[in-house]
Amino acid sequence: MVLIDDLKFLGQGTQKLVYEYPGDSNKVIKIMKPENATADGGRANQRHLRSHRSQGIYRQFRREILQYLQLCKNGYGANKFIFPIETVYGFIATNKGLGLITEKITRFRWEPSHSRTPSD
Repeated sequence: MVLIDDLKFLGQGTQKLVYEYPGDSNKVIKIMKPENATADGGRANQRHLRSHRSQGIYRQFRREILQYLQLCKNGYGANKFIFPIETVYGFIATNKGLGLITEKITRFRWEPSHSRTPSD
């Protein structure tokens, strides 16, 4: 289990907090903001039925994975698997809940972070 408090905080969105992945600065760990979750993993500040939909607070992770898979399907025939969104690598257990491991995008003009050159 990864201890989030030991990781470098990189930023946040409306739903997620982003931390640097330990041992690989080209990856990040995204976790859902704890204040947006109920004790049983539902979404806070929602009516009961909506807050306890399938995947609960992790519904946002599902959306990211489905977007990535749709792009993979669309690029299958051309064997194209590089996209203008971050690559999803998997999940990791953290002390703040499930984390989604993704590629770290560091440029405004889309390029994978691992392709940076020393002149950048």
